[in-house]
Parts: sequence; structure tokens; C-alpha cells
Amino acid sequence: MKPYELVSATSTDPRVQELLVRHGIPPSRVKLKRGSHDIGIEVPEGGFDLVFTLVEAVPSMVRGGLSEGALVLSAVFLYPEATGKHAGFRQGLPEGLTAEMTRDDVSALLGPPDSVSPVFPNDRWDRDDGRSLIVDFSEDGQRMTLVTLQISDA
Repeated sequence: MKPYELVSATSTDPRVQELLVRHGIPPSRVKLKRGSHDIGIEVPEGGFDLVFTLVEAVPSMVRGGLSEGALVLSAVFLYPEATGKHAGFRQGLPEGLTAEMTRDDVSALLGPPDSVSPVFPNDRWDRDDGRSLIVDFSEDGQRMTLVTLQISDA
């Protein structure tokens, strides 16, 4: 299972637990510090990072049936190319994206974005399942630098 397919699953979901173990992360590491509502887990050798958020802090459409205090996988950050810290994500990007795509290529594939950041070179597509796909680009738009799948805050 690809990490981005698990967005909105809980930290106790067996698929999430298996993903963590496969990358050498003890599932017990996914716990909040006092006063926090989320925790980030870096997986640099896998080319991705994870964010788990307290269920009470995610939109109500995701909460259905989840216990108070549960931690939900709220965001997955994928690095299409290797960075100084992360390997390139090599499990296949979501929705047909490939690491070589430009901003124009991504828009041609996914259609016009639902929003374009006025500050950062990134575009956002909101999905009907309560998730958003955000693609960050180099300043010139010639390469993707980060692909994020997250629970939509809209």
C-alpha cells in the first residue's frame, strides 16, 4: 500500500502500522507530546513524510465513528526527486503524476486547479472524498518539488 492511499486512516489501522514497521518506525513513536494536536514522522529513505492529527482537530466529515483521542493520518508529503534529506519517492505518484512533469503538464492531466497560491508556486485540487492534492513546483514551473495529499481543510 502506498502511503498516500492511507490518508484519513488512524495510526492504529493495521495498514498504517505495517507501513511504519516496513520503514523501521516503531508504531509507538506515533504519539502526541503534551499540548500538541499533531505529530510529524519523517521517512527520508522512503522519500516521504507523514503527519498524524488528533481526530478532534480534523474536519467533521473525517471523524465519523472514530474514538476521541484517535490520531488520523492527515497528510502525506511525497518528494518526487531526491533532496538533500530525502530520497526520491519511487512508489508511483498519485493520479498519474510523474516526477518529470511541469506545471503545465500537471494542469493538462488534472484540469485547472481549484486554487493557486498567491505566495508559493503551488496548485491545489480538492477531491470529492474530502482530500486535497497539492503540488509544489520550482519557481520556473519546470519541475515538481513536493506532492501533498491531505485531508481537505475546505
